[in-house]
Amino acid sequence: MSQIDSEIQALLDKQAIYETIIRYCRGLDRFDVELMRSAWHPDAIYEHGGHYNGNAYEFCDMAIAFLKPFGPMAHMICQVHIELKDDRAHAESYGLAYQRLEKDGLSFDCVIGARLLDHFEKRNGEWKIAHRRAILDWNNDIPNVETWGKGLYGQWDTTEYGGRKDKTDPSYFW
Repeated sequence: MSQIDSEIQALLDKQAIYETIIRYCRGLDRFDVELMRSAWHPDAIYEHGGHYNGNAYEFCDMAIAFLKPFGPMAHMICQVHIELKDDRAHAESYGLAYQRLEKDGLSFDCVIGARLLDHFEKRNGEWKIAHRRAILDWNNDIPNVETWGKGLYGQWDTTEYGGRKDKTDPSYFW
């Protein structure tokens, strides 16, 4: 393989890894367990900030059940650093998780800064996560005062334009 061919292959591999990381987040926010699982090898391990340490497929089921009563949420990936070594790779992804929560009758928004430390393996030509450790760096709980920019955005049509945590979300039909 020429130098340029190996560089192109590295770019393709890194893009496949990045898309796997993003696919998991989309599945989590849409409560699409099949999409979440598609990011993992069946024997993958997930260590989630000291709250869970076990099979990633089982984590997907547990996460959906745990998050179902929460309000709106979004998991966002910021910068991603990927190091390739043959059919293995290491990725460190900075991320933000937003969750609307309620406790003791008070609604608040929880914003979490985290990093995902992923070991990827390319099996049967496909990159998937073999082991993930979620590192929780910080969080901020903010009282919920949703006013849609104090009316700047007017009345928001949540029937057609509102997000949903299932496969009825507009993104599945766009």
